[in-house]
Amino acid sequence: MDHAKAANVNALILEVCAGLDRSIEEVMACGDDEVVTNYRHAVGRFMGTMLIDVLNPIYRQFPDLKPAALKPVELTEKESRTGVMPSNDGMRFDHRVHIDEERRTIVISRISGRGERFYTEVELPASGHDDDREAFDTFCRMLGENFLIDSPAARRLLGL
Repeated sequence: MDHAKAANVNALILEVCAGLDRSIEEVMACGDDEVVTNYRHAVGRFMGTMLIDVLNPIYRQFPDLKPAALKPVELTEKESRTGVMPSNDGMRFDHRVHIDEERRTIVISRISGRGERFYTEVELPASGHDDDREAFDTFCRMLGENFLIDSPAARRLLGL
């Protein structure tokens, strides 16, 4: 792929991903937790696939196309100690993970100078890994994808 085509593909994918990211707010307004969770997972899987399988190969070939938000950042001493990193929109945040035993879910929130904000909720599998290995593996993969896609620190450390 030449540079011009790579630049067009990059711009289109980033535009689609930005639209999907904005659409999450609309879906959250529907009030149906199951719909929101399923939508977030689908969007996260799509965005992760596009980043890993399409954009990263483009960025390796044409590093100048990589957005600043995906490039390594210079950390302050506090950021180095705490792991709290700037997000794609420049806001600094970390994640809080809460296990809701009554609902059997893991609730992930973003914590920043603006306070705490819900990010996603993942239902715990019905049984342990010995009883249903596939369900347990799916749960672990989805939980990991949520953190990897959302975390600037994880993306930076993994070169995503």
